[in-house]
Amino acid sequence: YMILGDASPTGMISALDAFHELTQRYPDLPSPTFLMTNLWEEWQDAVLAAADLDFILLTNVDFVWVSTGNYIEQREMLAWMVQNSPVPVFALSNQAVVYGAVASLVPSGYDQGVKAAEIAIRIAQGTSPAAIAPDLTAGNLLVMNLAAAENWNLSLIHI
Repeated sequence: YMILGDASPTGMISALDAFHELTQRYPDLPSPTFLMTNLWEEWQDAVLAAADLDFILLTNVDFVWVSTGNYIEQREMLAWMVQNSPVPVFALSNQAVVYGAVASLVPSGYDQGVKAAEIAIRIAQGTSPAAIAPDLTAGNLLVMNLAAAENWNLSLIHI
């Protein structure tokens, strides 16, 4: 599989978090191919060359540009990706699921608010914002695109 995302700090953290979570839960899973890039052409080449993989895990897609310097809109990028990918795409964004990714684990708005409040309290108590490391929310919601799962002949089972 491939972990694909932009090369922003958020993209790098998301990719590493996903990698660590997958390797902890599934220690026998082969190591992924990583591509963290802000260049749309590299992104496209990686997606089109993914036919030998089982799936793509899409992390962050906020900072991707064409080599001429034009920003790629997230919806355009996601729509192209799920339309042209030779393998199923899973994501860390519910927006990607709207555009055709099979599924995503996303933090709930409530849990994000709790984390934001905790950070605000720490800053108000004198902690430097630079000293506060990124942290994961307590829980995630599974968002699925059933049409995409059916398109890839993926069976859904309840465990």
